[in-house]
Amino acid sequence: MAGAIHREEYVKRADFVLMVTLAVHDKGAGDAEFIKFLSIINREASDDRNFIKKATNWALRQIGKRNPDLNKKAIEISEARASGRSRCRSILA
Repeated sequence: MAGAIHREEYVKRADFVLMVTLAVHDKGAGDAEFIKFLSIINREASDDRNFIKKATNWALRQIGKRNPDLNKKAIEISEARASGRSRCRSILA
């Protein structure tokens, strides 16, 4: 994954769909990869295009379902977004 750097709406959405697919189906994947994904989601969440907003929210929810540690980090990002802060700085800590 190229860090969700694509600018085209549907290509960028596909980046997040791949994150969802890994979160749901790759049971052996470690947390480190998903923490990288959370950083990308956090960075790209300010994109106001509808399909990108939906895709980032979907990826965030699915990653948060993997285990309690990822759930906590996903909730931090969600709360930061809900409070109007554009980014959550503590997800990598």
